[in-house]
This record gives sequence, C-alpha cells and structure tokens, in this order.
Amino acid sequence: MLARLVLRAPRYAALLLATGAAVAPPPSAAQTNAAAPERPLPTPRVERGVVAIECAAGEAGSRSHGAIVAIGAERPARDVVITVAHALPPTPDAVRRDCRVIGERDRRYEIEAVWLGGPARAADWAVLVTARRLDGRAVLRLPVDEDAHADVAPLAARRARVRLVHGAGDAGCEIRATKWLTRAELDAAVFAHSCESWAGLSGSPLLSDAAAETLVGVHMGELVMPPGDEPAGGEPEPLLSLGRSFDPALRAALAEAAAVARQRAR
Repeated sequence: MLARLVLRAPRYAALLLATGAAVAPPPSAAQTNAAAPERPLPTPRVERGVVAIECAAGEAGSRSHGAIVAIGAERPARDVVITVAHALPPTPDAVRRDCRVIGERDRRYEIEAVWLGGPARAADWAVLVTARRLDGRAVLRLPVDEDAHADVAPLAARRARVRLVHGAGDAGCEIRATKWLTRAELDAAVFAHSCESWAGLSGSPLLSDAAAETLVGVHMGELVMPPGDEPAGGEPEPLLSLGRSFDPALRAALAEAAAVARQRAR
C-alpha cells in the first residue's frame, strides 16, 4: 500500500506518494528518456502544449519535457504541468530549488508547488505548478481526454491511435498490449505504445488521435526486454515505449494543483 506523506511548505502543501523505501525496478525495466539526448532537442512549443524542464543537479543536470494541462480557467494565475518523476530530483524541495520550466523563447519559470509520485514505475508521475502563468500568444492548455483513466486495457485492445508531441512535430502510433507490464503497473494506468522516441522526451504529451488536442497521458521512456528473456525462436516483440494515463492518485494531485494554480498571485 502506498504511504501518503504531506510536506508543508510556504503557501501550499506538497503531496508525496511513496512506498516508504527505495523500490528496485521490475525485470522489464524501462530506459528513461531524460538524459544525454541522442538527437538535438527541439525548442519547447507552448502553442502545442509542450514545455521543457531543466534541472541543475550535479555536474550534468537533466532535461525532460512536460504537458501543459487545462484547469478550467482561460487565464490562470499559474500553470499546471504534468511530467515524469524519474527525470526530477527525488523531493519537492529539490525540484523547486534545482528545476525550472522552460517555455516560449527560452523563458524560465520557477516552480511553486510539486506533487511527486514514487520511485516505482507504477508511480512515475509528477505534477508541477509554475510560479506565474506561462507567457505566449497561444499557450495550449491540454484538456484530459475522456478515455484517459486507470483502465487502459480497452485502449490497448483496440490499438487506440495516439500522437507523441515533441515540439518539432508529432509521431503517430498506437497503444499496444504487452506482457512486459506488471499487474500493478497496468492498474496504475501504465501502457505500452509504438511511437518512436529518444532521450530527452520523457514527459512529452501523448494526445488522442480521435479527439483534437486532448491529453491521453505522457511518455515515460523505452520498454526494453530483459536480457535472457528473448523468445527462443520466432519473432521478438516490436520495439515499444511506455506511457502513463491518469490513475486516481494522479487525478487527485492534478485537482489539488489546479486549485493552487487558480489562486490569485500574492
């Protein structure tokens, strides 16, 4: 069972969901797309609902992406961004101190509030609230798709079409069924998809192909078959990536973040 820990900080409460101890990844571990990009990373495009997130940690730091989420306000005081926890420092205080959201024209935004999932892949999510509203003439705040919920099995069964948005364009693909996800991961709305990806794209939006510009989930990384588990003869599974949709814990964090973002700046 996940332990719920509320961390108090000035002007808001940051919610951290954790197992209480470090959890080793399951055998079918995913490669992350958060460090040392294999291709040049595109400029964030807020008109497509995409921001970058940079964290200065140690000598290298990290760069990932995030999706701007609609919260029911046309011009909110702050913006809500959903991304993945594995690309961020492990505590809300460290995220606020070391990380910045990057928007149009390389503008950097401090982070005011942080909700982190946990160390396990099933809880690999993070919700951020910027200290001020994102600038730009046409910031796209993505509404959550009606199919974006904890039960992702129907999406995989019908191979629902999605698009991975990475700033430079879209990569169309499908949600796929795979044996390399645990029951806990499936229950937490983790799914496999066939979009091409590369390092630095963790946290990028996955949009529905059926409904224009609606958020199905975010990209997590590549799914890699464990060594020694390749099938004996026959064709191996196709190269897949991982995404996550919206389980109850993530939805609860988004609701709290939206309340913070709607408050008038002090």
